[in-house]
Amino acid sequence: MRRVLVAGTMLASALLGPWAAPATVAAPSGAAGRAQLVDFNGDSLDDLAIGAPGEDVGVRAAAGAVNVQYGSPAGLAGSGQVLTQGTPEAGDGFGAALAKGRFNDDDFVDLAVGAPGEDLGRTDAAGVVTVFYGSAAGLTGPGDILQQISPESGDAFGSTLDSGDFDADGVDDLAIGAPGEDVGRAVDAGAVTVFTGSAGGLAAAPARNLFQVSPENGDRFGSALEAGPFDTGAAFDLAVGAPGETVARAGAAGAVTVFYAAAGGGLAGPGQTLLQDNPEGGDLFGSALASGSFRHNGRFDLAVGAPGESIGLTIGMGAIAVFLDQPGGITPGSPRTVTQREAGGAEETGDQFGSALAAGLYNGDDFYDLAIGVPGEDIGTVADAGAVSTLHGSAGGLTRGLGPLFQGDNGLGDLPERGDRFGQALAKGIFSNNFNDDPFDDLAVGVALDDVGDRPDAGLVSLLQGSPAGLQGSGTVYFQGADLGGGAGVGGVAEAGDLLGAAVE
Repeated sequence: MRRVLVAGTMLASALLGPWAAPATVAAPSGAAGRAQLVDFNGDSLDDLAIGAPGEDVGVRAAAGAVNVQYGSPAGLAGSGQVLTQGTPEAGDGFGAALAKGRFNDDDFVDLAVGAPGEDLGRTDAAGVVTVFYGSAAGLTGPGDILQQISPESGDAFGSTLDSGDFDADGVDDLAIGAPGEDVGRAVDAGAVTVFTGSAGGLAAAPARNLFQVSPENGDRFGSALEAGPFDTGAAFDLAVGAPGETVARAGAAGAVTVFYAAAGGGLAGPGQTLLQDNPEGGDLFGSALASGSFRHNGRFDLAVGAPGESIGLTIGMGAIAVFLDQPGGITPGSPRTVTQREAGGAEETGDQFGSALAAGLYNGDDFYDLAIGVPGEDIGTVADAGAVSTLHGSAGGLTRGLGPLFQGDNGLGDLPERGDRFGQALAKGIFSNNFNDDPFDDLAVGVALDDVGDRPDAGLVSLLQGSPAGLQGSGTVYFQGADLGGGAGVGGVAEAGDLLGAAVE
């Protein structure tokens, strides 16, 4: 059954303002904090969804598709399921964003898929989200279709997604970003809509829209989302990135707002504002978010990417800020700033360290680790080939892990090529990703701009496997179609511009 659900306006929240934490209880930490149900078909083996928003569906260019790889005792199986919309149209961009969640309280994980380019009538690029529900046979649908109650051209609803149990009822809810939303006269100010889960699936009401009280042109609030138990309460809270936010006349310095779960259920505002110690124009702070118990102390910390950060003449080298979670919630002042040098790399112009973030138990201990995408990294003379760096959790916080991982080295398959931007997309979310059923979390890296054979930007996914030393290459890459040399074919055919791996979950 397919239902169309719409979002109403029920909650406006401030970017700046007072905040009070709800009552605190012990938060999940380590492996015990991970969801026990991690797969779409209930076989206790983790599955992977891969977005290909540039995929042509019939004659409909860039309608988009999602490839689903199901787990097996030997790891992810090739030639998996291909999902498309019920009515695909050119430019929908279906698969641009993904989120797993248990939205209907059964024994299977479900999948939400964003199509931010979807036209609704004559309203261009308003955007929609489609939910596919899990079953013993895998994902079924299309199921629920989620959209705004008053869609407008360019809203790009569904550009970002994340799931979390915001009302502590045991069923996941879904947060949806619309960074192109105009709020009053503020163009592209951005908004976030929350749909609540129930035994019957995602419900039409109540749907809450989160806004800034003082929205401004180009804030793009909702460009990044991260759900986590930041105040140690039973319900999840939500961090929202606004990388275009102007701070003290510094354009696009960026900001993050944390909305805490209210005692009565659901997210409440005004939220808490997080800023860098030294906001500068073009930092794009809030472009990426990830959370984990990096200190294994029962509380979840928050990492925020600022890929535009510059130091001196090193323009756009990027940085991340780590905000520690205290008993009352995230501590807003004086975050720890981490640059690529601390992660074992070199700070260079245009690296864009922090463009993507993901947390997991990659080396098998109880401290969450942090994976950091560096898509602008040059490998030798190969410009913008990209890399992934890792910081390991410890009692004292994040510490240096292995050196940068990149294609063609460290056991990774494929070769670095100009403009691949390896590390632009990392699998993240409230679910662990353990694709080979060992004691370690794994990490899927989307490389949407990778050329497959003679097909530019067809895209692929590289799998990094956890180990006692941390993330290491598996030598396996996944791309659409038959084996073209060293890869595992997944459903579909590799074509120019498919952008497979633009989102991974």
